[in-house]
Amino acid sequence: MTAISKLTLADVIHTPDYTIGCLAVPNRDGDTRFMWDTRDEASVAEVRAKFDELVKASGMLAEKSTTIKGHQGEQLRDFDPEAEMIIVHKPLVGG
Repeated sequence: MTAISKLTLADVIHTPDYTIGCLAVPNRDGDTRFMWDTRDEASVAEVRAKFDELVKASGMLAEKSTTIKGHQGEQLRDFDPEAEMIIVHKPLVGG
């Protein structure tokens, strides 16, 4: 990842002019985070590629969080660079 990966959740921002967002992938150690800044096309492209790898190629689900606290938003099928936070997870299996 580019230098943008040094950002933390405290850096997540959404304004009318730009967004600094986070793609969070839960794992055994908490989560892995991929940050982007819409003013930095390279960071957006890198996180979009990671999203496509996880969601489109691996079949994971993605949800756009409506707040930094992780309240559930809407399911995403395509990367949304204007999202504050996107949480990617394995589908739940029931039966």
